[in-house]
Amino acid sequence: MSTPKKELSVDQDCLAKYDNDLNKAITDLKTREWELKQMESKQDETIVEHVYVLDETKKVTDQQLKEAQEQLQKDAVYIRSLEKAKVNRSLPGGRAFFRGNRVTWIKRSVQSPPPKQGPNQNVRKI
Repeated sequence: MSTPKKELSVDQDCLAKYDNDLNKAITDLKTREWELKQMESKQDETIVEHVYVLDETKKVTDQQLKEAQEQLQKDAVYIRSLEKAKVNRSLPGGRAFFRGNRVTWIKRSVQSPPPKQGPNQNVRKI
């Protein structure tokens, strides 16, 4: 039969083992909690960095879009002037004017040549 001292010794050994296991589990939990906080901190920094990068990218693309729209407008004006020149050259006796999407045709009137001057008409009288 076991004696009370032996049982006490066995119980103390079990308690010490459980105590060690508990301390190890607590240490592991604290370590994992610290790692989790570090990861959350890095995640917040990453989110802030991504927002900053997205803002900068948006500024760049907005500027590029603005420049492209300006170039498109310049090209449209240039194309219209080329179309005007083409129409004006291809249509004898008149001239086309563009206003928006409308074309106005103005017919040139035929002018009579200026009267001939005699030999003495260029002389100034004093």
